[in-house]
Amino acid sequence: MEAADASGSQPVDTQEAERKREKQERILARRRRVESKLEAKRRTEAGEEPEEAVEEEVDEEKERVSWKQVEKSFLRLDKLSSDGSELVSNVRVAEDAREVQCRNQQEEARNARYEKLEAEATAGEERFEEIMKKWSTAKNSTIPQEIQKLILQQKAACDAMTDEKDKLVNDFQQVEKIVKHTLIQIVHVFVQYQL
Repeated sequence: MEAADASGSQPVDTQEAERKREKQERILARRRRVESKLEAKRRTEAGEEPEEAVEEEVDEEKERVSWKQVEKSFLRLDKLSSDGSELVSNVRVAEDAREVQCRNQQEEARNARYEKLEAEATAGEERFEEIMKKWSTAKNSTIPQEIQKLILQQKAACDAMTDEKDKLVNDFQQVEKIVKHTLIQIVHVFVQYQL
């Protein structure tokens, strides 16, 4: 049997073949009716009962109709099966597309975190170099108040840098918690569908 085209209807070749077959069946049915009428007329003239021929014609007509119904039912079942397979395929394609989109978003988020980490590392190195340059200034100073003031400034700069690093670590820990929670949910859903 040929597959259905994109619109879901039967292909043209199959439709034409079915029309020709139906035409042939109608011609044969007409011939049988004419023959049965002639036979009935002959039997009537001969004094026989013509009812058997009429009953045979009715039985043949019922059989032909039932076979047509069976054929239509098979065609409908084939179409339903094809449509069902197409729907399942569409669901799979949609799920694959959703998975690809999710992976792309995760990759973008991972790249953004990596860039943020690199930028913070570069900024941290620059701040560290500034702090180290100020220590050389403090070594050259002989006034205790200036040294005390420089030490407090250096401590404040180191504390600020440490706070920024702690904030970055906390941000990454929050992302880690979210990812773990999401993975646990995915595993639970997967396990439920497996049962």
